[in-house]
Amino acid sequence: MHSNPGTAPAADLFSGRVLLGRYRIARQLARGGMGVVHLGRVEGAQGFAKPVVIKTILAAGGESAQLFAREARIVSQLQHPGIVSVIDFGEVDDSNIMVLEYIHGYNLGQWFRYVKGARGLMPLPHALHVVLAVLDALGYAHGLTRADGSPAGIVHRDISPGNILIDVQGRVKLADFGIARTADDEFQTKAGMFRGTLAFSPPESLQGGTVDARSDEYACAVVLYQILAGINPFKGTETGHTVARILQHVPERLASLRTDVPPAIEAAIDKAMSRNPNDRFASVAEFAEALRRGMNWSERDAARAFAAQVAQDFTGEMPEALGLEPLATRDAAWREAQDTSDASRIALKLPTSNAADAVTKTVTPTPLAAAPPASAEHRPRSRSWVWLVLAAAILLSAGLLVVFLRPPGNLPPPPIIVEKQSVIDETPPVSSASALALIEATSAPASATPPSRQAAPKASAASTRRSLAGAFQQRQGAIQGCFKQNPGALIDSQHLSVRFDVEPSGRVVKASLSPASVASQPLGSCILGVARSTNFGTQPEAVSFSIPIAARMVEH
Repeated sequence: MHSNPGTAPAADLFSGRVLLGRYRIARQLARGGMGVVHLGRVEGAQGFAKPVVIKTILAAGGESAQLFAREARIVSQLQHPGIVSVIDFGEVDDSNIMVLEYIHGYNLGQWFRYVKGARGLMPLPHALHVVLAVLDALGYAHGLTRADGSPAGIVHRDISPGNILIDVQGRVKLADFGIARTADDEFQTKAGMFRGTLAFSPPESLQGGTVDARSDEYACAVVLYQILAGINPFKGTETGHTVARILQHVPERLASLRTDVPPAIEAAIDKAMSRNPNDRFASVAEFAEALRRGMNWSERDAARAFAAQVAQDFTGEMPEALGLEPLATRDAAWREAQDTSDASRIALKLPTSNAADAVTKTVTPTPLAAAPPASAEHRPRSRSWVWLVLAAAILLSAGLLVVFLRPPGNLPPPPIIVEKQSVIDETPPVSSASALALIEATSAPASATPPSRQAAPKASAASTRRSLAGAFQQRQGAIQGCFKQNPGALIDSQHLSVRFDVEPSGRVVKASLSPASVASQPLGSCILGVARSTNFGTQPEAVSFSIPIAARMVEH
């Protein structure tokens, strides 16, 4: 996945990590030329977790990344039950990531292959049900208007069985808007370059013509023809053969391949598959209406039968027959190592002491019901609430900054204490040089004067130090989230340290956590995810440094 040769693939880099502070990668689902698709989960408070799909892509400044970001922007506008929704988008290390709705099932291409091998041709009502759902989703996307009333003009451009997902409950979802077009698209496919799934692409996409909503209509007609006839009428033995068939071949009539297709449905498919876009239906909605007029069965009854058949196949013999991962295995993968700690049931046990000792007391879980009733004036301190305190150590000055965050209800505000400490380097000290000098020493070239003979720090070093500290201070909320999600990992007055290697652009090349034993735990993975996604801004040169993190339980 990384553009640098010889680096580990993204699946190895991201496995087990928490990205953007809350999305944990469980395992790899698929891998392609541009990126990797992962199964993951979003994690929240009180043990909340649900599965998501996490797509990662490399080379943040490349053409693939532009398409990836476009897909996120386009899909974020689409709120339809028949379209896979995007949940989040961000950048981690040198990879962009997109978090998508997880579909608990398989794609139409896989189901079609299983049905063909196990039972023969796809039942007509099932085929119509799938394609009508896709046409309805496309009708929504094609007709979408922006907040200012202007048409979005979204065209999918890659309708194929592999991009039509079906979940175990029979819901149909259109996926992968990676090469979609909009009315005012800033990205144009280069002349002479084809993007899409060739065997389902309309002639105009190969001839330099206008690709619009009627192109999606054509692709849907080809999909419907294939799952009804059992073959794609345009797919050849090689690319050149497929192109020639798209431009010249007249598909065999469906009536000659199966006898249960009503003439009206066959005529609608033929019209939508016309080589000339002007001979097709004016919209996918018109195509859908023509198909529905030809149906001689109840659409509602067909939907029930479809869902029952899908559930039977997806949870039955289909995964083994096609060599696919069973859905139960995926379930186990995203649920594995799920945090079940009860963050809302942490209380403080205080020995008899002065109130001034309240900052560093032993933490023990105490059930909420154990607190005896007491008046507000004489409430025992040993039963008071405990709040998680994260001290994100940064270099500005000595002393404490107390930030009050008010919780819901009438509870008193819990203090969040931020201790000001130094940005330090972990390399062995060479003299009495300051932490600032050490930062400069680690960024110096190999031929530089030995540290013990170095000149005094540059006048700009203090501002460099402040900028590094300030950049990480902005991630305080995300770091606090890591501790709140993993309260059981907290050790009273525990001090961690994050080591950063930062390139001149401000991007984190490498981040590591000390002690190393914490790095492999959920807490450590979360902190490293936040650290690696931090951008420190443009620096004079590459720099290495460490920032301590102190976390403790504080009684209010």
